[in-house]
Formats: sequence, C-alpha cells, structure tokens
Amino acid sequence: MKIFIALVLAMLSGVSLAGNLLADGVVYRVDNSTSTPDTFSVFIKSTASVPCPEGYGIVFFVSNAPNSKAFDRAYAALLSAVLTGQRVMVYGTKDNVCSSAAYISVNG
Repeated sequence: MKIFIALVLAMLSGVSLAGNLLADGVVYRVDNSTSTPDTFSVFIKSTASVPCPEGYGIVFFVSNAPNSKAFDRAYAALLSAVLTGQRVMVYGTKDNVCSSAAYISVNG
C-alpha cells in the first residue's frame, strides 16, 4: 500500500490532470510497441460511461508523464492490475482524449 501511495504522489507531482478517461475498469490487455518505445496501450473492460470505450486502446506516452520513471511505474502498475484483476482508474492530460493517459490508480 505504501508503494501505491508513493506511486500516486510521484505521478501527481508533475502532471496537471485534465480528465478522467476511465472511472472503473478491469485491464485485460497491455501492449507495448517496438516501433514507438515511448508508448504503451491498455485495453480495459468497463461498464461506466467514459470517453474511451471498451476495446479502444488508452495510450500512455512518456511525454504525458512527469518523467520516464513515472511512465515506467505506470506500466508496471498496469501489468500488476492485469495479473491480479484489480480495478483501475485512468486520467489523462486532456479531457476526452484517449491518447493523453498520464496517471493510473489501481484499486484493491
């Protein structure tokens, strides 16, 4: 739990959050890319009404994160969520833009 709180604080320290891209969902797939190593996509099942519909990849760019370490921690948190089935919330730097993801909260 302390690690999660530290992750949240670290990510919030440098990012101005603009929009809730996903309120409550379960990660079923995380993709990285060899052609664009500074991005990854997450696919989430959710019944909530949110800007990024189920089956549409929510994209995390390293440029949206406060730094590359925060980006790496978000990727690790998503991998943990996909393995454990925990629910997540995703926030972006721009309202209703699914390619602006910058912050994730994993809910136990």
